[in-house]
Amino acid sequence: MKIHAAVLGICVALAPVISVPASTTLLLRYNFDEAGSGSQPTADLGEAEPLVDGRFFGDATRTGNTPGGRSTGALDVTVDGASVIANHDHPDVPSLDGKLDNLGRYTVTLWVNLQADPNHLDRIFKAGNDNGFGYRIVNPSEGELSASNFGFALDIAGGNVAFGNADIDADDRWVFIAVTFDGDAFDEMVKLYVGDETQSAEVLATANSLVTNMGALDAPLRLGLHPNFSHRQVNAFIDDFRVYEGVADAVQIEEIRNENLSNDQPPDELAALLLRYAFDESDSGDDPTADLGEAEPTVDGRFFGGATRTGNTPGGHSTGALDVTVDGASVIANHDHPDVPSLDGKLDNLGRYTVSLWVNLQADPNHLDRIFRAGNDSGFGLRIVDPPEGGISASNFGLALDIVGGNVPFPEVSLDADDKWLFLAVVFEAGAADTVRLYAGNETEPVSVLATANTTVPDTGALDAPLRLGRHPNASHRQVNAFLDDFRVYGEVVDATGIDEIRRENLSADVADGYAGWLEEFFTPEEIADPAVGGPNADPDDDGIPNLLEYALGGDPTVPGRAVLPVEGRAVVDGEEYLTLTVTRPEGIDDVVYTVEVSVDLVTWTENAEPVESVTQEGEIRETFRAAEPLGHQPRQFLRLRVTQQEPD
Repeated sequence: MKIHAAVLGICVALAPVISVPASTTLLLRYNFDEAGSGSQPTADLGEAEPLVDGRFFGDATRTGNTPGGRSTGALDVTVDGASVIANHDHPDVPSLDGKLDNLGRYTVTLWVNLQADPNHLDRIFKAGNDNGFGYRIVNPSEGELSASNFGFALDIAGGNVAFGNADIDADDRWVFIAVTFDGDAFDEMVKLYVGDETQSAEVLATANSLVTNMGALDAPLRLGLHPNFSHRQVNAFIDDFRVYEGVADAVQIEEIRNENLSNDQPPDELAALLLRYAFDESDSGDDPTADLGEAEPTVDGRFFGGATRTGNTPGGHSTGALDVTVDGASVIANHDHPDVPSLDGKLDNLGRYTVSLWVNLQADPNHLDRIFRAGNDSGFGLRIVDPPEGGISASNFGLALDIVGGNVPFPEVSLDADDKWLFLAVVFEAGAADTVRLYAGNETEPVSVLATANTTVPDTGALDAPLRLGRHPNASHRQVNAFLDDFRVYGEVVDATGIDEIRRENLSADVADGYAGWLEEFFTPEEIADPAVGGPNADPDDDGIPNLLEYALGGDPTVPGRAVLPVEGRAVVDGEEYLTLTVTRPEGIDDVVYTVEVSVDLVTWTENAEPVESVTQEGEIRETFRAAEPLGHQPRQFLRLRVTQQEPD
């Protein structure tokens, strides 16, 4: 083995100021996933008895607009007086029985999405009157109070703790908010963490309070409303409200945020590949194209009407793409032809799906030409429509999603596939705020969301006509003159990262592994060749974390952020305190060696630290290392992570 790059490391703080990652108990959790709508109770998913379901009041209901679009419901309190309530004298609302009383150390987290500008003192939630706790909206540090510019305060016994410059934007977007209260702390007793669907939760502000605990709750817990002041209500969606006993550390808080952004299902179920035609079986001819999907039945597509294969493929790496430039040419499946087996309903009635393909136009299209179509009035497909400006052409065309009984247009979208490969993906999620999302990319540009749209259509329906690539099943003149490649249908919603992985899969015959492959995800070949951008010691996003360390810890070298760095702590063993370092890293990295080292003078470093805990979960490994010597054996102590990249001789 040889060292491939310079050693990179980070140091953690002096031992006397190391914080203690606290153990926590989930007292109360409402995630609002029980039903798509209605006023059913929301289950308490906490770990502490009694488990007290919350009750919907005042026309509160559920919405399908959720963080990341993954869970099935969030709380909608946009109607005046709407809230969810617990610990009330209503006969259908059991008591919290004191399990939130007199907490001196606690953590509260939730997601909020404002649907209108708030007012000063609106409550996101409130438990108790003068005693208790809650989140209140206050005036921002600068400018006018609005959904995109508001301040924040923690309700606390007899008053509140304001966070001076912590201005937040939740204007029709999901924001994750967490507050920790540590009545035993001498400084920074209260910490405010804020993140969103793409940004990690980070400490936005800290504050102190003379109050040591929340007292006994003398009024019910309400989400979306003050218990006794109905005009102090937030107009918002709220999701995944949690109360923990104990102070969660930054790593735990980030885990809570991430939990709402990924589906609980295993990865294979999350993005089940129902159907895939890659057209790589042979260089030419009308041989069937193999269904590479994961779901039975595996149904090969049949070449019809002079359809053939071309060697012109995205990136020039795969062996074939579909050529439907001949009039009437297409690939067909689920037809009554004796050589074409049925899809047997595996594309029927999909309420959540992702469709992706590559298209390369060989002539100017016509209005309503079909890139593909499955079913007649029911079903789905992609049709070419007029662009927002100018005449329709191969370099200037619009797009619409065929859907049950009509279509969903993207009115502002203009696309260019004139003799070049364009990657398209459409995501459909019934009941979501943005039911349909259109992604586009090409051979050099990663995918991005070009447009979103909404529809009340619940699913694809039962396909009443075959699937055809390159044309409409029953209207032969509605055919695209193009090359098509790698057509896929997933039975779930694939996120932007997964969609871009599909795009990149077609652009390399041999995808680079390890650090080199990671660089290709974020940088162009020219950038990788520039040591100031793609070098292992480079820091292109200027966040103090060089590329090799970003890779080793699962960071993004193009987006500033320090949430991936190891977290310091201390542990008590047999009455003595030890310095600890917790490292979270992606699973499967095998070209990097991770070493935790100890020093007492920041000059001499030794490998005098030992792993004491390792947990693998959702593709990540979290390891905690402990210094071999207790803190009391030297006046000061440091830990650092040393990352060394290696490659075979």
